[in-house]
Amino acid sequence: MTAAKLMMMTMNRLLPFAGALALCMALGACKSTSKKTEIKPAMRAIPVSGESRLEDGTIQRTYDDNNDGLSEVTKFFVEEADPDDPTELTRRLVRMQLDVNSDGKINVLRYYNKRRKLEREELDQDLDGRIDIISFYDNGELAKKQTLQKDSDKIESTRFYAGGTLLRLERDMSGDGLVDYWEYYEQGVLDRIGRDFNADGRADSWQKRQAP
Repeated sequence: MTAAKLMMMTMNRLLPFAGALALCMALGACKSTSKKTEIKPAMRAIPVSGESRLEDGTIQRTYDDNNDGLSEVTKFFVEEADPDDPTELTRRLVRMQLDVNSDGKINVLRYYNKRRKLEREELDQDLDGRIDIISFYDNGELAKKQTLQKDSDKIESTRFYAGGTLLRLERDMSGDGLVDYWEYYEQGVLDRIGRDFNADGRADSWQKRQAP
């Protein structure tokens, strides 16, 4: 088999994945689902494929990047008086939905506050149609990140941040819905670990990080 034929066969096998790859590039950096997934805001504009007004007055705009009839991006807006000119109406984004692999399932939901800043993000990290991670933002800056138990709405762990730096981690190791494991960080470096062995909600032992 010639090199040219081998290259052609390889390209044909990769074609079905080209659309998904293009969308991932449009939405940010795609990473392996075996690691933590971070989906960033769109890097390029996708043409609007439809617009409608819902019963509550919310305006819905859809974006179909690959013309398959499914919306990869859906944005929801409310109309309100323009702060700079109250006589004019302006649209404010309140929610956005992303389908990163074009399978008809929402993988990312983002909610925005009245100051137009990201307030909460719900992420389906393994693309199975269920939310795995919920992140909360304060003035657009990450403040708390919750990881849910597999196939459950129960919280497995919660990470607390300040200024983008991890301060504390709380985890439910036993799966009973109660926090029984703590990690405290100093300037982003693990300082001590606490464990609750009798399920009373308080640490029974502490392990201090050994100095290097």
